[in-house]
Amino acid sequence: MLNIEKLKEILKEEGIESEQITITKNNVLCQAIRIILPEHPSVSPVIYYNSKETLESFLFKIHAVLDLGDPQIDVKKLTDLDYVKSHLTLGIQRKSTNTNLVKKEILNLELYMKITLELKNTDEIGTCKLNCNLQEQLNVSEKELWEAAFANTVSHYSLKNMYQMCGIDDNDDCMMYVVTSSLQNAATALCFPKLFEKFCIEKREAGCYILPSSLEELIVLPASAVERSGMCASSLANMVQSVNAEAVEPEIQLDAVAYYYSTESNDIQIVAEYENGQ
Repeated sequence: MLNIEKLKEILKEEGIESEQITITKNNVLCQAIRIILPEHPSVSPVIYYNSKETLESFLFKIHAVLDLGDPQIDVKKLTDLDYVKSHLTLGIQRKSTNTNLVKKEILNLELYMKITLELKNTDEIGTCKLNCNLQEQLNVSEKELWEAAFANTVSHYSLKNMYQMCGIDDNDDCMMYVVTSSLQNAATALCFPKLFEKFCIEKREAGCYILPSSLEELIVLPASAVERSGMCASSLANMVQSVNAEAVEPEIQLDAVAYYYSTESNDIQIVAEYENGQ
């Protein structure tokens, strides 16, 4: 178990200022350590930990981010517009009360933007959510930033059936498909109806049901398969809730809500609203 006081003592001996903080991440309270950089007061790396974390493993995380002689993160990149636009991607979460975050509502969720920060001498990466203060420093319109984030995100999705996910040859009889992303933000695909339009055209379906198993994966069910099973909105929502309870960490869970993509309207709706509108 991680001893925070011991950790802070070790960091202080190394000349690293830190503080223990609680942060709301996707509307879940998470414990973290904030590293204070006197030379860059507006930028403070935040590193999350959990109850199973060991002192050694967490120190390794901190040292991977911060090296006193050669900082791993070049914070100047956060105010370099060209860098930001080329490293800006989408994130999605439950609706929050953070008024400083640059965000927009989508369905029952909110979309935000994050900047990927490459760490020197390592394969690890860090991210920084785009807030209003940073946008002001960049002196750029919100519209231009959203366009860059959408463009940088869309090419990273993959939609495969469960057989393919398990390394088995494709099988056209499979009734369950999964959307993933190399950016680990597959739930942002809810912003891209064209992904599901292509799927429905290929499968000759009038629509498909979309279940957010986490921020990182979406389960897709052809409409014909759901109709044959007799499932309704509450049944689909219960499936999401069951997956969340059994296998998904709270900070990457989404609400127990299912969605429907319709080829007729070419949009995505909450299933309960779609069924009520029919």
